[in-house]
Amino acid sequence: MNGKSLAFLGCLLGGLATRSHATVLYQNDFEVAAGPEWSNPVIDTTPSGRDFLGRFANELVSLTLGSIPSHTFVSVEFDLYVIQSWDGNNTTFGPDVWDASVSGGPTLVHATFSNFTNFTQTYPASYPGGNNPAFTGASEVGTLGYTPFGDSVYHFSFLLPHAASSLTINFSGLGLNFAGLGGDTERWGLDNVLVSTDAPEPGVLLLLALGMGALGLGRTRSRGPRKELSQSPQSSRSRRRSRAGAVLPRWRSGRGGPSLRRLPSRAPRRRSRPEAAP
Repeated sequence: MNGKSLAFLGCLLGGLATRSHATVLYQNDFEVAAGPEWSNPVIDTTPSGRDFLGRFANELVSLTLGSIPSHTFVSVEFDLYVIQSWDGNNTTFGPDVWDASVSGGPTLVHATFSNFTNFTQTYPASYPGGNNPAFTGASEVGTLGYTPFGDSVYHFSFLLPHAASSLTINFSGLGLNFAGLGGDTERWGLDNVLVSTDAPEPGVLLLLALGMGALGLGRTRSRGPRKELSQSPQSSRSRRRSRAGAVLPRWRSGRGGPSLRRLPSRAPRRRSRPEAAP
């Protein structure tokens, strides 16, 4: 196997090692029910006809999963529905902050969101940093059908180091429900929630190690021809003489058929010089 083939093998095995064996822990688009995993399993329907978990304001809503099999990572995905009059960074009507975090772990999202083009938001930066235009990072705008202040959808995906047998994710709004507006204008919800374990398979990692070892061996062997190119003309002539000499194996036929035998060496013929005249 040449160096190029080994390099290709190493790249292929490297790609395989990034693939993982995933086990789905929880998945729901809330078309039927939320399930007991939620602290508040209420379901609502958008004006455009989508079922989702919500609507919520400043309350804390938690997703708790237990009896998780052995793993090293957890993948968390969901859609956030930002509903009606979110004012982002505006300090008169806001700021309107949304938060997602893992109990005993990292904060996933802590940012303001705006459904008004004249108000900025921190997302995709964290609050209080960031001064970005409304709808920055949104996957959808105005598709849920809420009036008069509109709506937006944000898709989130996280891969977290995690090895515990249980997991709790907390979601909440902060500073919502401006007193001068109606009681149901700043709301949020969740949809398409997917939580799974994601750990590299040991067998794939072993193949990766073997592939990389073969790649290193191929590189070591490939150095031989380069050394031959740097040899002197004298050594090249010596190598040609050894190939022409009789000490190399030759095929010789006998009564029992062809056999590999070493023929006796022959002394090279020398031309006699003519004697000089007296």
